[in-house]
Amino acid sequence: MSRRSRLLSAFAALTAALALVPAASADGLPAGGVPVGNTITFAGGGIVMGFADSPLIYDDCTAGRFCLWDNQGYSGAWIYRTDPGWYDLTSFDNRAESARDNSSYDGKVATGYGGAGSQQCHNAGGHYQSLGSVFNNAVSSWTFKISC
Repeated sequence: MSRRSRLLSAFAALTAALALVPAASADGLPAGGVPVGNTITFAGGGIVMGFADSPLIYDDCTAGRFCLWDNQGYSGAWIYRTDPGWYDLTSFDNRAESARDNSSYDGKVATGYGGAGSQQCHNAGGHYQSLGSVFNNAVSSWTFKISC
């Protein structure tokens, strides 16, 4: 195989590999989100985001989930998680106004990325029709399965 043929083969392989790498979408969703019906799933299903036209109501936040909504009273676009660790909200940044921690674990929301800034504890089984004046439309990250 000539040097030119090897270079063309390597270029073709690189181009094909780059096509498989997910990129961030125009609306700011992190790379790697997988569309599943009317939702976007991240981290192998540990985090799921839905939209206002596909509402998750209070009772849909089933056992084991920590759910956030972008309107008070558990309405509008939503996101939930089932896995531990801090997660930066990206496209849901500064949108959360209500929450339900329907699990046996505590969780927290924070005004900065990676848990920085002010934090609000969400006790296991807790529900918050409004996150309050400090946290409404100010949450940038959240964590789950921790102790408050």
